[in-house]
Amino acid sequence: MRMRQLDSLDLPAGQEVRLVPGGVHLMLAGLKHPLRAGGSVDLRLTVIGADGKQHVVQLKLPVLDARLEQAGRHD
Repeated sequence: MRMRQLDSLDLPAGQEVRLVPGGVHLMLAGLKHPLRAGGSVDLRLTVIGADGKQHVVQLKLPVLDARLEQAGRHD
């Protein structure tokens, strides 16, 4: 398996797109401070609609401990 940067990610209307470890996911690089489990991170995503218009989506997401998340998986 090899990681590679995507320039964009298609989000088909009416369909769920899951970002998961080991699959398509977001990687935050160049952080000024380490993220701590139990904290949160603010993200701003730019989404381009089918009409070509840009929409900004602001999210506040929890920071999880990936080691605990992996231990709890039952694939």
